[in-house]
Amino acid sequence: MSAKDFNVVFREDATATIYGRVASGGSTGSATGVPGEGNWTLRADLSSISYRVWDETNNEEVTASTAITVSDVLVDTPVTSNANWPIDSTGYNFTHSVGPASFPHGGASMAIEYTFNYAAGSIVGKAVVRGIAKPLRGS
Repeated sequence: MSAKDFNVVFREDATATIYGRVASGGSTGSATGVPGEGNWTLRADLSSISYRVWDETNNEEVTASTAITVSDVLVDTPVTSNANWPIDSTGYNFTHSVGPASFPHGGASMAIEYTFNYAAGSIVGKAVVRGIAKPLRGS
């Protein structure tokens, strides 16, 4: 899995739910069918996942590196019939909600960095979700 950057809009003091496709050439799932993505990553492919949230505007870590239970955020069967994924019909296999405390500053450029550690030990994947925290009205 190579490092990927994704751009989104967050909301100040609101939960952000991230949907994504986790795949690599070293994963054991079937091919995603998307050129360059490789195979779907299965739960058994990963030993751990962690994330951290960074306020890039104020140059400060908002949420320190935090472990996520793999089975809580990754499914082995891709979700293809969900209004939350209008991007394509291939679907997604990763869902994670980041709490409102991670987005305390309206107007700040925020980044959520995910680290995927593969059970085989040879692949460490990174994905960064970046966006502006849209301010609350009146804040």
